[in-house]
Amino acid sequence: YIHANVSLLTYSAENTKPSYLVKAVASNDSARLNFTSQPLGSALNLETFSKDHPTSVHLHPAFEGNFAVSSVFHDPIIVAPDDTKDPYGEGRKRVVKLEKTWLPWTKKGSVEWVKESDEEGAGEPTGIPLGLVKMTTVNAPAAMILG
Repeated sequence: YIHANVSLLTYSAENTKPSYLVKAVASNDSARLNFTSQPLGSALNLETFSKDHPTSVHLHPAFEGNFAVSSVFHDPIIVAPDDTKDPYGEGRKRVVKLEKTWLPWTKKGSVEWVKESDEEGAGEPTGIPLGLVKMTTVNAPAAMILG
């Protein structure tokens, strides 16, 4: 099994928009990842797979990007608390959009922080690189929790 607290760090003041690739495969056991830190303006690309055991990912509030959570034979769980504070401290609101998909047991969508006056997410681009979370489980539930 994989149970990990993951801190995404940068040590260079010059690299203000780092990107990270994290891949976790737990065949025949569970995977639980908790992202405890993520630099502002960074891109996280995460891919998980597990079989016959649940997977859960708790993302840091700094995550912005697209996601696809597939849980064969189970309805995927997406948790997005309304009271999460803007990691930049600019008073923005997090918007989670779910796309319609014809795939059973799959939820796709996006997460972004927008100004209160622009809750549709169609405003000025932030310049923040977008990340991607792709979670897949077979015969077990999958949950993505936004910090």
